[in-house]
Amino acid sequence: MPVPAIQSARRNVVPLRLGPHDRVTLAGRPYCRPRPTSNGWLFSRDDAPELSEELSHEEIDALVRKPGYRYERAFYDSAVVRHRAAKGAQSMDDLARHEQPEVLFRYELCKRFERLCREGLATRSERGMAAALPILRKEVEGLECAKIRLDARSRKAVKGRSTGEAPSSARKGGRRKGVPTSGKAGAPSRLMPPVATFKNWWRKYLAAGRVPWGLRDNYGNCGGAPAPICETATAVLDQMGRDYRGLEKPSKALLLERMRNRIADLNEDRPEDKQIKCPSRKQLDDFLTSLRHVAVVAGREGLDVARRKKNVVTQGVGVVRPLQRVEMDHWEIHLQSILAAIGLWERLSRNMRRRVVRMQICVAIDAATKVVLGLHLSETATTADAVAVMKMVVSDKRPFADAVGAALPWDMCGTPETVATDGGSAFTSEVFGLLIASLGCDHVIPPAGLPFLRGTIERFFRTVHMRLIARFRGQTFEDILRLGDYPDEELANLDTRDLAWVIVRWVVDVYHSTPHAGLGNATPRDAWLEATHLFGTTPPPDPHVRRSIFGIPLVRTLTSEGLRILGLRYWSGDLVELFLDRGQCDVEIKLDPEDLGEISVRIGGRWHAARCVRGDVAGTDVETWIEAASEMRRVRADCATLTVPVVREAIKAIEAVGTAAQDREGIANPEVTAEQVDYLERGILLGFLVPDPVADAQVDHGADPLAGGIPVTGPSQSSTGSPGAATPPAGGSTENLPHDPDGSIPPDDTQFED
Repeated sequence: MPVPAIQSARRNVVPLRLGPHDRVTLAGRPYCRPRPTSNGWLFSRDDAPELSEELSHEEIDALVRKPGYRYERAFYDSAVVRHRAAKGAQSMDDLARHEQPEVLFRYELCKRFERLCREGLATRSERGMAAALPILRKEVEGLECAKIRLDARSRKAVKGRSTGEAPSSARKGGRRKGVPTSGKAGAPSRLMPPVATFKNWWRKYLAAGRVPWGLRDNYGNCGGAPAPICETATAVLDQMGRDYRGLEKPSKALLLERMRNRIADLNEDRPEDKQIKCPSRKQLDDFLTSLRHVAVVAGREGLDVARRKKNVVTQGVGVVRPLQRVEMDHWEIHLQSILAAIGLWERLSRNMRRRVVRMQICVAIDAATKVVLGLHLSETATTADAVAVMKMVVSDKRPFADAVGAALPWDMCGTPETVATDGGSAFTSEVFGLLIASLGCDHVIPPAGLPFLRGTIERFFRTVHMRLIARFRGQTFEDILRLGDYPDEELANLDTRDLAWVIVRWVVDVYHSTPHAGLGNATPRDAWLEATHLFGTTPPPDPHVRRSIFGIPLVRTLTSEGLRILGLRYWSGDLVELFLDRGQCDVEIKLDPEDLGEISVRIGGRWHAARCVRGDVAGTDVETWIEAASEMRRVRADCATLTVPVVREAIKAIEAVGTAAQDREGIANPEVTAEQVDYLERGILLGFLVPDPVADAQVDHGADPLAGGIPVTGPSQSSTGSPGAATPPAGGSTENLPHDPDGSIPPDDTQFED
């Protein structure tokens, strides 16, 4: 077999060369005392020196390339340890920026002088150092650390402490050490130190184990020790610290006066030689400053404020897939704040102001892409709001966007993997729990008082408050303010409908199209499109499953007419079989208020679909149907029975006028309940008849109006008008049944009655 010309190159493992005093950190675990073996190194655990661990060169090479690796040369050397404690530095990076050039200059001189001594060109005596300094000057004069950085404007040496770039050898007042005073052009060179100064540097260099940061000046350790404070005065200081952390929030000046008075009271009965020395103002200030800041904020402001101010901002919950985590919460919207922002609150009377309410908005947002998946407005936070929002999450919301004239679609939907909420009653109810379980989602409730665990939804509410209110103030009501005679009634009615329109339009066209810092300045819509292209989404439930989960639960009696709801009759093959088996019985029903064309019925522990006898009501919602019935009853009060064209014409007229308004108010409309359906059936629709299309056709052709009824069993009889007219049994011929796709809908007159 021919060998390929180019083979995959295998990485060559290079063994490490370690010293006996080195410390190596692998995978975040420090090791000490490295000893070579035939295939690697034997290390001792830094936290447990009695334990040893052997690692091969291949294992070490793999760990070196992973996070948590660190190499510290001569870390345990006695000289390095001693000077590390004295100098407070473990490397050149630990030095301040203005110290680094000066320390590096000293290190270069000492290192090169050591080389001259090894070569026999210099000795370590003072005379040898004096002879070596001119040689060292020529060697280092080209180095950048031997130059003095000058200010670009004044052409004077930059003070290190003001800019952090100049050497720290400047003294207060007078001529600075090592800096030439001549006014020559260009960057001047550092002056060579005297022999005595260089000798001192050389001693520090050797004592520090030849590490450069051992040449650092101990300017930070200068000054006398602070005056000692006796135990009694220390106890008084501790009490001042506790008072400073109190809710009364005393100032430092007040505590200073209180401390002096306390010390004076203690010294009243003490002799002169045992008087307690009162701590100074600076000692008190230093003590109060040294207190843990989070404890001070918690004591003076409260635990909630401390948690909010001292909360560590991290990346948040690690989610990458769309709908991997959906966060939900309620937020209170103050209509009074909006009216005050646009300048209309002052024009309202006291009675009008009392009519202005506070609205609750329930929002669902995708944590990965930041898109808003659902909204609902109400006066109070209820479980019905949460259910309505979850229904929007799994539904296409383009009708809402089209109704408000949005330029972009609102088509984000799907089944979430995890739903995160707070512990409010709206989200801990049994209804909401059953809904989440039916969708197959995980319900997560973070601990109370930790809103950052739901940071995406909390940040969205802040964005709404900051940006949406600003748009109210700047543009929305500019013309109204100019007119000056806006009716108070209309001002007071600035409630759910207007606010719902504004919020939907802002979310779809503004928020979804604005770059988001949490998405790398990508817009939420672009992030959704990209994430769905990469990962896809869990599909939303089909209409039948969605109806069984979100539908209105009802109980109706199955009769020979089928199931009657809101004056409409529903049949299916399963219902026919149930009626033949059990006769008249009660059946559980789920009604979709947005589509009366089908319902879900529970038969034998499973949900089945049943169609309306009238095919022209498919896609008609409950509100449109009720309005159409009310309009027909008002216009034709003298007629108890209406023809099919009249019904169809009324429905079309109501849909043309009301669809846009309903979609516009969709996030503010309350959900239809079972009690409301029962009330409508007992009220508006009582005794109102609408014929079935097939039944009309049979009557027009002279057919027997009772033909094609519910099939019955038993022997056939003659067609002489006897009670048991011939009807095929279930599963037999269906020529007498109405023409319906499922072949099981018996015709009859539809009437609106209880």
